[in-house]
Amino acid sequence: MRLVMLLIVWALSSGMGTTAAQPREQAPGSSVREVTLEVSTLDHGRWQLSQARGHWVLVNIWATWCGPCITEMPELDEYARSHPEVRVIGLAWQDASPAHIRRFLQRHRVSYPVAIIDPFAPIGRFKRPTALPTTYLIDPQGVLAHTFSGPITAALLERAMADPRS
Repeated sequence: MRLVMLLIVWALSSGMGTTAAQPREQAPGSSVREVTLEVSTLDHGRWQLSQARGHWVLVNIWATWCGPCITEMPELDEYARSHPEVRVIGLAWQDASPAHIRRFLQRHRVSYPVAIIDPFAPIGRFKRPTALPTTYLIDPQGVLAHTFSGPITAALLERAMADPRS
């Protein structure tokens, strides 16, 4: 069963259903949905979404085997470094050891905290991703503003933050 699930995730992340140039955006619609997340990070201790209240937050879900995830990492890292008012957390969505993820991050460095999450367990109050990468944009009140399936860009984030309920 785990193999089937991983194959489905791989197929979705490899471009089936979304393209790298046009990530699919989803606004939460008319229902306000406050989300929660608390994880142990590889190098930064405990990370809690509730402690980022008052800031925009990007929750980026990726995997080491996901080509589009790796492609978006440098731009997302640059965005995080140039926008200190925005909090970013990377979630490695795979069954992998901390040593494996640390080795990967030595080759693909990011300045934001990273946690490993079990792809078979719930991710706080977030919906399970249907493609990788998936990025959740949380507004300063802790409400899900957008869900992006596929690689994101700085321009896409700027537009979403300028008009969070579009």
